[in-house]
Amino acid sequence: MILGAIKERIKTFGGGLSFVFNSVGLVSKGQNIEYSVLQTAHRIEKGLTIRDPKVGWGKEKASSLLTQLDLLKRRFGTDNFSYITGISVLAAYCNDKQKSLLEDDIVIAQQLYKKANDLNIHLEANCFGGIKEVKKDDIKCDIKAWDHIINSRHSIRDYSDDNVTDDEIKMAVNMAMKCPSACNRQPVNVYVIDSSQRKKMCGENSYNANRYIIITGVSSAFSINEVPDWIVNASIFASYLSLSFHVLGIGNCIIRKDLWRNSKYNKLLRKYCSIPSNEQIVLEMALGKYKENFNVAVSNRKQASQVLHIV
Repeated sequence: MILGAIKERIKTFGGGLSFVFNSVGLVSKGQNIEYSVLQTAHRIEKGLTIRDPKVGWGKEKASSLLTQLDLLKRRFGTDNFSYITGISVLAAYCNDKQKSLLEDDIVIAQQLYKKANDLNIHLEANCFGGIKEVKKDDIKCDIKAWDHIINSRHSIRDYSDDNVTDDEIKMAVNMAMKCPSACNRQPVNVYVIDSSQRKKMCGENSYNANRYIIITGVSSAFSINEVPDWIVNASIFASYLSLSFHVLGIGNCIIRKDLWRNSKYNKLLRKYCSIPSNEQIVLEMALGKYKENFNVAVSNRKQASQVLHIV
């Protein structure tokens, strides 16, 4: 009876926690192996950026990553984003150890290479993982331009009749994918519907939007003790996506969704877009081209002095 009540409560997440009852998921605390690889790989990447790491740092994580890669390869093959990232990070880690003047570090690299060869895993350095050098001058930004982008972005609720193209959406999503992500797991998916499809599901398009975007967070990218981090990550992504569309000349408005219950519209979206149970619908975004002139809410913001607490 208690288990049934828990399962029923979990259904209110739109299947977001269903992985808890998956026997495979329980072994890894509910985390999908592809996302587990990305998480472990990024933890190693972060270690590679530290100025004075401890002797032997990362040994356990590197060994764990190699085991995860072996499991991932057997399940999904080697033509996989997570797999390619993982072997690249491990190659960078081993290369770092081999350049060390300490015998213990060199031994760690040798042991990893041997274990990788035994598992028929070829560690190859590539642009998918590891570290790269960045020059300070290369990341300088135009403060005035950024100030204009931030202050000229509004939530738009009245659009022109011009169409937003697939290529424009793809470009904005590519830019938004650079947003901060929990250990580079990138636990988001984007579904695009047009206004006529939305009207069929909920009978509403009062904004005269051309298209709508559904943003989901992948719950299986996280372990049970990280609940509900997928909501945070999807929300960060949505902020970047909104600004990316604005820079491309496309107006947008972020719309909240019911997170704790399956609304009728959410159920229809899941079915229509074939959204799997391990994804939580987090936000929706209305899209459309800017009109020559349009009205927006003033929406004054608080000053930093009202919200900033320097301890």
